[in-house]
Amino acid sequence: MNARTTLVAFLTLVLFSACARDAASSRPAPAAEPVSAGAPSVGAAPAAAPALGRLERKITRTADLELEVDDPRRAEVSARDIAEGVGGYVATSDVARDPRSEEDDDLALRIVLRVPSDRFSVALEQLKGLAARVAGEHVSSEDVTEEFIDLNAHIASDKALEAQFVEILKQAKTVKDALEVHTHLSQVRADIDKLEGRRQFLENQTALSTIRVGMTRRAPIVRASWFGLGITLKRATSDAAATTAAILHGAIRIVGVALPIFVLIVAPVLFLMLLLVRRARRARSQWSAGT
Repeated sequence: MNARTTLVAFLTLVLFSACARDAASSRPAPAAEPVSAGAPSVGAAPAAAPALGRLERKITRTADLELEVDDPRRAEVSARDIAEGVGGYVATSDVARDPRSEEDDDLALRIVLRVPSDRFSVALEQLKGLAARVAGEHVSSEDVTEEFIDLNAHIASDKALEAQFVEILKQAKTVKDALEVHTHLSQVRADIDKLEGRRQFLENQTALSTIRVGMTRRAPIVRASWFGLGITLKRATSDAAATTAAILHGAIRIVGVALPIFVLIVAPVLFLMLLLVRRARRARSQWSAGT
């Protein structure tokens, strides 16, 4: 087999694959078989259902919750228990707090939960039950069934093309022909891996739903009491120390910038001016003495 024959065979395969994809996408649904006159028509199902109806729908679900709780630490533990109780897990967990505070009053927690899709609503309601107040809630879903069907069709078509390339590779007579066919075969296999990776990602996203939860401490209605006086004084002292340190740092920086300017520019100018003034006075005194 020479290079021209290999190229013709490759173009034929590509054209055949494209025609097969177009035919698969434009093929009409099979018509239902005619019903005999004596057969009952009530409750009779069609002979062939659409492909989309036979395939299980693939839906991704996500939710965002903003919860105000009495104790963020305890609520986080409870959220972990809820996720594990429905067969899920905690994907990520982040904690943020005021570095100047030694208490958990300003504590903010953010966790991402992955739960089975069929237990999504149950887990969502249980999480909202942890809150003293639900400050925000957003739930969204996306139907990816059509994309999933397209991926399966493209993977099947590319695998058929891969098998044909393998057969051509077995019949290659020269190294040049083998390398050319192997290049096209590698490209087809790379496309298959990419499509299968996308399909696996969609399967994971549809099998497990995502719930992002933010937790903050609920602010009390009345907080003016003697019990919080110590914390207030501690924070005031910390603020005063931080302000004083900032002023000192600023003064040191100003001195560091002004000192070289004074030494290299201002001081020499003042020294020259002083010399000129002294010479002018000396000359004036000599002129007065001479007259």
